Amino acid sequence: MQWVIDAYCRDDKRSRDAVINRRKRASNGLDETRRMYYCESCECAWEPDRDMPQYLQKYKDFPTMGLRRKECKYCE
Repeated sequence: MQWVIDAYCRDDKRSRDAVINRRKRASNGLDETRRMYYCESCECAWEPDRDMPQYLQKYKDFPTMGLRRKECKYCE
């Protein structure tokens, strides 16, 4: 019976070591928000449209923490 306990403990230690040594993968979410800004005048998060950069996409209910502050072209 001792060999079962030893094998179980050895496998458990390997699985814990694998979790500790695992590297974090890069998140693509940061790349998506890199082009977003926050306009303090109209209190909206905004980004240039991908297909037509002369237009802006504005979001009223978007989280604003960590966004760079810059006025949109409609409020300038």
